[in-house]
Amino acid sequence: HGCYPAGSYLPSLTEMAQKYGAGLSTIRRTLHILDCLGFVRSYHGKGTKVCMELGRLDCSGKEIQEGMRLNRECLQLLALTIRAVSQYTLDSVEDTKRIDLAGKFAALKNGRRSFLCFEVYLHFIYREIPSNMIRECYGRMTELLAWGYPFAVRRRKDGNLFMEYDGFVAEAERDLRVGDIKKFSENWESLMIREEQKLDLC
Repeated sequence: HGCYPAGSYLPSLTEMAQKYGAGLSTIRRTLHILDCLGFVRSYHGKGTKVCMELGRLDCSGKEIQEGMRLNRECLQLLALTIRAVSQYTLDSVEDTKRIDLAGKFAALKNGRRSFLCFEVYLHFIYREIPSNMIRECYGRMTELLAWGYPFAVRRRKDGNLFMEYDGFVAEAERDLRVGDIKKFSENWESLMIREEQKLDLC
């Protein structure tokens, strides 16, 4: 989300543990995973620096393998359900909430953060869907999608991940503003199918 851009140093382990309400062992394990994925590099006596070393990627760890598996299953489930869930959710909300969501997509595009469209939209579903069961499932899937970011970044050799989704986000915003829920829902289904297929290229 831009809190720790490339080139900056992360807070100390103790500070992160306090900030995120996690134990030191969890913070260490997370930093190890991020190091294997090429997103951080630790320097003795200096701290942990955020970086984007696209050449470095070690997917041999058990936690990374499990995260990748869950990410794939999450994309498969989303590809199967997102159209109907989108339709159901957007049919049940007031127009003001639909227009507010369109505004959030516009802000992502204008802020060159279109890649966050997944998180923004799944959080919207989580907050607004009338079904508690679907809310529970989609809340968990929002967390699992984060495993896809390292591989999405690797697909873009220029590191400009926002460009990957700019066109989609612009169209999603238009569809929401004109109230074309059917097209919006179908486009999300197509996107999830494409995202799942891209995993085979990684």
